[in-house]
Amino acid sequence: MNGQLIGMLVLSLTWAGAATVWGEDAKSDEPVLSGPKADRDQGRRRSADGGKGFGGRHRGERPGDRILAALNTIGATDEQKQKVREILAEQVAKHKKFKADNAEALKAIREKMAAAKRDDDKEAMKAAREELLALRKAAGLPAGEQRKKAKQFRKDNADKIKAIHKKIVAAKRSGDTDAEAAARQELRDLWKTSGIDGGDVMQQIRAVLTPEQIKVLSQMRLDRMSERAAKRRANRGHRDGERGKLREGRRDRAGEGKEEGEPSQSD
Repeated sequence: MNGQLIGMLVLSLTWAGAATVWGEDAKSDEPVLSGPKADRDQGRRRSADGGKGFGGRHRGERPGDRILAALNTIGATDEQKQKVREILAEQVAKHKKFKADNAEALKAIREKMAAAKRDDDKEAMKAAREELLALRKAAGLPAGEQRKKAKQFRKDNADKIKAIHKKIVAAKRSGDTDAEAAARQELRDLWKTSGIDGGDVMQQIRAVLTPEQIKVLSQMRLDRMSERAAKRRANRGHRDGERGKLREGRRDRAGEGKEEGEPSQSD
């Protein structure tokens, strides 16, 4: 019994310590790395910011973690990192003010979203999201404009983008680095005509970086996109292969595809 009490005390002190590290108390809006509060915060962030937040954070990530990690990769100076931290801190303050000023409205929207999800009502969910975006736009926060622009641009230039991707894949297969670099530059030039600038926050961050650093970041993003596309293709091929095996198994059991006189498994 004493052992159980000691265990419970240690556990409660652990959670208290986690709350002290990342927030002032159990009701703090600051994120924690793991545990029940992290799960609750993550759910609240998803509904309060339309599902993306700062670039769609995973559990335990704080605002700007990915950007700061990227700055380390490109060798940004301490001064540049500090300026970026200040820009991100300003955004966090804006979001906190937004949540405080619109607490009742956000609560109502969350309830509408929950009801729409429960009833599987896509139209109601869409209307609730639009209401949330309108609220964010009125507060001067990102409201999905960049995503809408990007979606429309991809739709309008689908053939061009597909042709450039084919060039990149062909160049990678043949090991022609010059052709690959030229194709990637062509893709960058095409996206420059889209009018998508990443929003005010990204513009502020870009102003802190050098042109060469921005180029490296763009290349990193393209590489990530290529890796994701390659994984999708690989997974698709694997699934097709599995289906092929199943088809062969069915034919074999039915006695198809066998030489005359050779018994099937069903015989």
